[in-house]
Amino acid sequence: MRIFCFSSDINLLNRWENILNKSYEVILIEDETLLASIENSIFIFSSCSKLNQKQILDLKKRENKILVLERVPNLSNAKIYLSLKIDGYGNSIMSEPYLIAAVKAIMENHIFLLPKIATELFRDISDYKIDDSKNSILDTLTKSEKKVAYLLKDGYKNQEICDELNISINTVKKHIKSIYEKLNIQDRATFMKLFLVNN
Repeated sequence: MRIFCFSSDINLLNRWENILNKSYEVILIEDETLLASIENSIFIFSSCSKLNQKQILDLKKRENKILVLERVPNLSNAKIYLSLKIDGYGNSIMSEPYLIAAVKAIMENHIFLLPKIATELFRDISDYKIDDSKNSILDTLTKSEKKVAYLLKDGYKNQEICDELNISINTVKKHIKSIYEKLNIQDRATFMKLFLVNN
């Protein structure tokens, strides 16, 4: 899969290219008019590029996966971009391992969020009304998996689940993997969405 990088900051483009071209075909774009020709690719852009919602939605319509990178990522912007169905959100100058992990996650059809943003997002979801009548979604789970699932639904992190249930981190990870497989989902964001009112 090709990776297109777009930014008005040439230093960012060069940085991304230097990190990613070791493993992927990377194409740098400086001209906005070329966006219309991109399809079935990963598209990375910095928020300083000022793409509008229509351009993002058009890229998604053409089966592109989108990673948005900002100098100062924040929850408010993450929500806006996630509402546009982007596939990843992070820091434009994040370390090489994070950028590679982001691209890999997106290629595997997962959503990538910086851990800090993901934690804030899950905590923020607790402000939304949860539809408890949807607990029947969990009927296929074992008793132990349900305990973990209820804590996941409440926004607990893995270590917090360990502490609450007095089980090991490996056991928590095993239960989460099984929960995702049984519910045919791939990540926490999709899991949380199962329980939101009017979903």
